[in-house]
Amino acid sequence: MSGFFGVGGGLIIVPGLMYAGLSHKEAAATSLASIIPISIIGIATYSFNGNTHWDAALLMSAGVIGGTSIGSWLLVRLSEKFLRWFYFIFIGFIASIQFIFTPRRLDDFTLSFASAAGLIILGIGIGIIAVLLGVGGGGVMVPSLMFIFHTSDLAARGSSLIAMLPGGITGSISNARKKMIHHSMAVIVGISACVVIPVGAWCAHILSAEINTYLFGIYLFILLIRALISALRSDG
Repeated sequence: MSGFFGVGGGLIIVPGLMYAGLSHKEAAATSLASIIPISIIGIATYSFNGNTHWDAALLMSAGVIGGTSIGSWLLVRLSEKFLRWFYFIFIGFIASIQFIFTPRRLDDFTLSFASAAGLIILGIGIGIIAVLLGVGGGGVMVPSLMFIFHTSDLAARGSSLIAMLPGGITGSISNARKKMIHHSMAVIVGISACVVIPVGAWCAHILSAEINTYLFGIYLFILLIRALISALRSDG
């Protein structure tokens, strides 16, 4: 999923770890740690093909680092029930975006003062969400880069992976101090994903932007159903 869609994979790692018996908070913290090696391999894969905007990614990264500090502070204060429903609403929002906007493969991104400020603000929001939900934030960054900042779908994926890395590191350091990470699970998931990331990136290159976006939307709606079931159980 990371290589194919330019996401860290947290949207599938978190429910998987919860199914294995972790609480949402533990799953989110462990998922965020596993995203670090995933991001590194994904960055290398997309950079090799020239599908990255380093200036946009570094500006988002600056915001992500600040956002993860806020998110880590909130994570220990919000209830399990709130986090599960927030996770459900978040996935529903991202899934809906995939079918509202038309994806693009032509790239006309230009950096200006306004776009730089927007990228930093976007990064702060991503950083908060990354820690609370254990996702890298690619589900927000990729469509935002395409539809707000006019990058191609492939460049949005590559830039998203770059921007996720600092947030994964800073958020994981903070979570490790709170002893919320299951390190062995994070290592196993992260390394397993790294092995097949180039395959996903290759699939993204050979399929059209439209097909990539619709497949991502379908993938998210499947996760949406799983998140709803989890949220309903938290009410019980």
